[in-house]
Amino acid sequence: MAMSMSPHSPMCPDWVFSNNSDVSIAKDRGWFTSYTPFASRLMNGDLAVIGIGSVEIPVRLRSNRTDKRHGTIRINEVLHVPTAVCNILGRGDFLDTYSISTLDGVKDKMGRTAACFDKEKRLFCLKLSGRPVGARYHANKPYTATEKAWLKQHYKDEYHFLQQHSLSIYKDEDREEGRAIVRSFIAAEAEGSAGTEGALDSNTEDDGSLPDLLSQDDVDDDDANSLLLELEEDPMSHLADYYFTGKQLDWIKEHYKHSGNFLLCYGLKAFDEEDCREGKAILEAIMDDEDDGDSDDANSFLDELEDDPMSHLADYNFTEKQLGWIKKHYGHSGNFLLNHGLKPFDDNDCREGRAILEVMMEDD
Repeated sequence: MAMSMSPHSPMCPDWVFSNNSDVSIAKDRGWFTSYTPFASRLMNGDLAVIGIGSVEIPVRLRSNRTDKRHGTIRINEVLHVPTAVCNILGRGDFLDTYSISTLDGVKDKMGRTAACFDKEKRLFCLKLSGRPVGARYHANKPYTATEKAWLKQHYKDEYHFLQQHSLSIYKDEDREEGRAIVRSFIAAEAEGSAGTEGALDSNTEDDGSLPDLLSQDDVDDDDANSLLLELEEDPMSHLADYYFTGKQLDWIKEHYKHSGNFLLCYGLKAFDEEDCREGKAILEAIMDDEDDGDSDDANSFLDELEDDPMSHLADYNFTEKQLGWIKKHYGHSGNFLLNHGLKPFDDNDCREGRAILEVMMEDD
């Protein structure tokens, strides 16, 4: 059966079998067909569990492109871990129902083929035939004052929290689900903090409406409207905002419009945690240079980006010394690669360009 999903709710599609895991893990709420919120932790407390339930994974039975047969993998007692790297098929309930063969894929207890692995991926990753349709979530109470304060402290606002968890602020059921997730997080923090009196304040409530959420002390109406317009144009534009401080976001807004543009200019992905951390380190270095009064290069850099958004896309492939040589002879890395018939957005071309540059610098 064909499955659809809102473009505002990107989900991790990779289900990887891990012989080292005792439990199965789903990164996104949308995979679950039944769901019970609860708080726990994995990996010595590094990963927060916020729920448990059953999932149904639509899969292909054969990796052959001409064979369109498909089936469904059903697993119970799957943990919901939003910060997991990907979805994990652990031994537990999965191997109670299915068996694994590196050659034949997944078989049921009758020995029939139940799924195949995607040969185009390095790990034992299921080849999917579609996308999930999770269970509809039931209504719950609006956010309390304490919960709003927690959201502002950790995610800036409800929108960024929902986006991080593949939910949409434009859907009532997603916002309801988000409130349950927030309460699970707060409960987990309360359990791990000695002397905490309670995570939820049930005395102060409001209707949790969108206008109320956008009327924060540090966000005026114009900024709120601008944010929504940017999100409509590019859903990834503010996905990484919560990695940056308010001061850093102001700098990004002035020079790049939003964090999505900033990361893209450095060849980084807004949905990749390591890329976002690298982007923050780059931003801190740029802002430190400006604080020291050495902003001429930064201004030149920004001017070049305005003239050609591809001008510095490949910079991260080169060392500081190599970039200095490129600047002297070509202006920027984009010119250097294009002069050699290479594309700044192609990793293989960038590696080839670096090899060419190393030879040229040796001969220079």
